[in-house]
Amino acid sequence: VGTDGLFRTSADLTGPLNESKTLLYRLNGEYLDQDSFVDHAFKKRTFIAPSLAYRSGGTDISLAYEYRDEKSTGIPGIPAIGNRPAAVPRGSFYGEPSLNDHYTINALNLKAEQVLNDNWKVRGGYSVWRGDYKYAGVLYAALDADGRTLHRNSGYDALQSHYDKRNTDNTYL
Repeated sequence: VGTDGLFRTSADLTGPLNESKTLLYRLNGEYLDQDSFVDHAFKKRTFIAPSLAYRSGGTDISLAYEYRDEKSTGIPGIPAIGNRPAAVPRGSFYGEPSLNDHYTINALNLKAEQVLNDNWKVRGGYSVWRGDYKYAGVLYAALDADGRTLHRNSGYDALQSHYDKRNTDNTYL
C-alpha cells in the first residue's frame, strides 16, 4: 500500500516437487492497482508466471508460462502555451477517462538440453508468444492563451494490434 492509492502484492515461490529434487517449480505473481496524482489516471495489472524444470544427470528440461493483463490510462501530460508548459494544476487530466490502454500477453517457452559427453550436447526449444494491444486516448496540439481552450483530437483512438509469434530454437551439437 502506498501513495496515490497504490496497492501492490507479489509472490515468488520456488522449490522441489520430489525428494530427489530433480523436479522443480517456480511461481511468480503480481497484482497491481494504482491511481495517480493525475485525475482519472490509473494502472491495473495481473501477472502470473509458473514454471517447471526437470534436471537429472545431463538432462535439463524446462517449461515456463507467462500471463499479463494490464490496463492503464494514457496521460497526455501538460499542454503548452507557445513553447512553455501551461500554468495549470499538475493533477489536471486532458484526455478522456473512458479511453484506456489495454494489453494481454500469453507466452509459453519449452527448452531442453541433453549432455552427451564432455564435448557434446544437444539443445533445442520452442516458444509461443501472443499479445493483444489496444491503445486509446486523446492527442492535443496546444492550449490557447486564454488558458481554457484546448485543441484536441482522437489521433490514436482505439488503435489495436495482435501479435502471434512462434520461435523454434536451433538445435546445437
